[in-house]
Amino acid sequence: MLKFKKFTPYKLNYELINGTELEILDESNKVIGKKTFIEIVRDIFQDDTPYTYEQEVIGLRLVVTKGERKTFIKLHNYVTDILTIIMDIGKDKETINSFYDLLWLYIDKDHVLNDVHEFYHFFICDGKKILKERISLSDAPLSHLPENLLQIKNDYFCSSDDDYELAIVRKCYEKFYRETDYGQLVVLKERNEFEMQYFGRLFPDVDNVNFSQLFVFKVNQLQKQLRFIAWLIVSVFILVLVILLK
Repeated sequence: MLKFKKFTPYKLNYELINGTELEILDESNKVIGKKTFIEIVRDIFQDDTPYTYEQEVIGLRLVVTKGERKTFIKLHNYVTDILTIIMDIGKDKETINSFYDLLWLYIDKDHVLNDVHEFYHFFICDGKKILKERISLSDAPLSHLPENLLQIKNDYFCSSDDDYELAIVRKCYEKFYRETDYGQLVVLKERNEFEMQYFGRLFPDVDNVNFSQLFVFKVNQLQKQLRFIAWLIVSVFILVLVILLK
């Protein structure tokens, strides 16, 4: 199980994936060669020719179309996932040159029911600009994510750089929760969990909530808990008394 923290600046470990070889296929799905991850990235971004991509589930391959040319790449767990993320973000030509410096900021994780298969969710920022409000990395038994795929950023030059970096990270999270659709859903999800845990019910329209009612509701819950504790103490006292009188 991988562990990520919120408000922590992560960077993609390119040294890990740049040399990874991916199989190149022909239209009939026959392997015709191999290219490294970085070679494929350079092929895609070597000029301004528009490109598109699609994942073919039946053929288990990634099809990259650039001009008149199509490249068929065999799916390779997290590596082809990273490649599609780069292609999404790389349509902004000002960004692809600084892709190594992009921040990956952790949101939360999810898992498949009745299976050991987890998904880790992030949003990606270039400085204070949110480029992708949600991407998911899959960690399954047959395609484990390497523990060092994402590394905490620590390549600072000056002593105060990390403080400014954390300030930027905080700003990014504030923008994520306030300005993105998924960020607002995360806030509502966490509010639901909080209200169910502490109040036993949901208050969907928080602006119209009478907070005195919340206080009364919480007091009522506390009274029930105290009554139970008192009943438990009395029961134990009676039991001890019965044992001593025998």
